[in-house]
Amino acid sequence: MKTFVSQLEKSGRLTDRSVIRTINVHLSAVDHFEQQERSDKVVQHMNSFLQMIDMFTRSGQINEDVAQVLEAHASEVIESWEED
Repeated sequence: MKTFVSQLEKSGRLTDRSVIRTINVHLSAVDHFEQQERSDKVVQHMNSFLQMIDMFTRSGQINEDVAQVLEAHASEVIESWEED
């Protein structure tokens, strides 16, 4: 996920420094739980991530295109951890 955020940032599609920082902090927590193989926590945090992306979209801090990319990748992470 951090790679996708970095790509969005480098392409200029994600520019709000506060949003980028908040997303990366959230994803660092997810990384921590992935390393511990805590699927319940990964899924919980990724569901919160989806809510956060929705909030950023509704407030105009990110556009729909960026939100769709992040939501798609977050859903993939959730699905992969729910299967475990």
